[in-house]
Amino acid sequence: MKKILFVCYGLGIGGIERCLVNLINELDTQIYKIDVLALNPIYDLLGEIINNFTLLDTFKYSMNTTDTYKKYKSEKNCLRKISNITKYVLFRVINKYGQKPWKLFNKIEKEYDIAVSYSQNGFTPYYVIDKVNATKKYMWYHNGDYEGNGKKYKLDLEYYSKYDNVIAVSTDCKKKLEQYFPNLRKNIIIINNIVDRKRIIKLSNYNENIEIDKNYFSILTIGRLTKEKGPELAVKACKKLIDEGFDVKWYWVGDGNQANYIRNIINELGIEGSFYLLGNKNNPYIYIKKCDIYVQPSKYEAYCTTTNEARILNKPIVTTNVGGMKDQFVDKETALIVNPDEDSIYNAIKILINDEEYRNKLVFSLKQKDYKFEDYINEYNKLFL
Repeated sequence: MKKILFVCYGLGIGGIERCLVNLINELDTQIYKIDVLALNPIYDLLGEIINNFTLLDTFKYSMNTTDTYKKYKSEKNCLRKISNITKYVLFRVINKYGQKPWKLFNKIEKEYDIAVSYSQNGFTPYYVIDKVNATKKYMWYHNGDYEGNGKKYKLDLEYYSKYDNVIAVSTDCKKKLEQYFPNLRKNIIIINNIVDRKRIIKLSNYNENIEIDKNYFSILTIGRLTKEKGPELAVKACKKLIDEGFDVKWYWVGDGNQANYIRNIINELGIEGSFYLLGNKNNPYIYIKKCDIYVQPSKYEAYCTTTNEARILNKPIVTTNVGGMKDQFVDKETALIVNPDEDSIYNAIKILINDEEYRNKLVFSLKQKDYKFEDYINEYNKLFL
């Protein structure tokens, strides 16, 4: 059996995490023996992994500035407590001055055939290189842009080149990586994220009471409330619709570091009765099924998970023209693909509100497509075996 380790930032509610869960569930456990290490103890999606796997202890191998001190302080062995806290203080100092703090993390004793950094976030790519013994090492890149500069960029130049392959999750994602890392061009390959179509359809059919008011035209977005997802574009587009006299309610499922900022904009524009921040939902698929249209206002993406889910559930979709969208959709045939600005989003939504026949045409086109999601796992097996 192939021994494979997945190292991730955490297993919270999010697109990257969902894709990792889908991948683990698709792997054949007659072929792979799977270990998972979350460098942060965030486990919201842990219970959704149905395949056999071993979860490694975060605190045995990793440290962070949020949970580690509390954990170490609870240690009953006095000498171990002093040793751990001393190491943690050193970690905080080294982290503050940007001097490779993961070097203080414990190495994994086990040897693997394959080690995967399933994200470019946090210390994940560096930990896999420095602290994991594996015959092959791969890094998944899920960002629609590259935001590193200075020391971070030099660090990534050094570490990304040590991977056997860097996996881009869309064509645009590969192009962006090649722009910043031209020396890696030959090692960057494209593999689309795993999509669990059956699970999405099953969960969408659950009979639950949700917040969507069917007396209004309902618009839905699912995503983190962060800058790259474009929540302020959605709020401003919603304001334009309200001012034009459209009876709409826009629901945003997801949380993030811009939640208070977006809430303030909603209040300033006076549309708190039309734009709702619902927070994270364990089953967002009911919301997709019951909304009238799905809108993705992102400023950039690598390969959006939620638009994939919306097309599986055959919803009329408006999405911005960002990474991976043209891998998923044909403009004006299976979705409306627009510029990432409030006016373009507003105009596309207005077209769909006013033209039920066009909405039905988009839905019909989605139903005719066979995206062969079930075949995606073959690309992973080609890489791993």
